[in-house]
Amino acid sequence: SWLAGLHWIRDLNIPGFMSGLTLLQTAHNLTLLQILEPPTAEAISTWMYGNPKLGAQWALTKMGFKIHDGKFMEAAVKIVYKHMDGYMTEEDKELMAFGQIFNEHILCKDI
Repeated sequence: SWLAGLHWIRDLNIPGFMSGLTLLQTAHNLTLLQILEPPTAEAISTWMYGNPKLGAQWALTKMGFKIHDGKFMEAAVKIVYKHMDGYMTEEDKELMAFGQIFNEHILCKDI
């Protein structure tokens, strides 16, 4: 799974790959290479909640979500995902590789 891959990368104890965006992007890249399964909303929400200074949590708060704990984060992530799923065309979803990684990227860019 994506989360198991994230933990595996971190547990290698390679400086620069144990936390933050490098760890996240490495797990994302392994997913895009189909080495890892895509992240679930729960898994990516757990990561986002544990990294509040990297953008997604701030963007959700700016949108009006109250992020009190990981379950609030997961609910907010699922709401944003469902909204985009309902309004994006199938062509756009395919073009943008729509999924939780896309959702995380959008939230971190605060657009």
